[in-house]
Amino acid sequence: LSACVVYIHCDPFDKNFATLWYFATSEKYRKKGVGSKLLEFVASDLRSFNLESIRLTTSLNNFACQRASEKAGYKKKYCYEYLY
Repeated sequence: LSACVVYIHCDPFDKNFATLWYFATSEKYRKKGVGSKLLEFVASDLRSFNLESIRLTTSLNNFACQRASEKAGYKKKYCYEYLY
């Protein structure tokens, strides 16, 4: 259905935060709230770690991921794009 990999960064010289990698929802289940529910669950589960932030990065043109994360309550801070 939907999946992501969570990496928790614990560094004594920096703030502790989590990064969500490889967030994806099967095409069959897109636009049904499945991805947003996963992101809500992950945020809820990570609250017990007392993290400074939870970060999810995506490409500028991945509007589906952006919509799902905003629907789940994530706030857009900034974005940038690597150019090759």
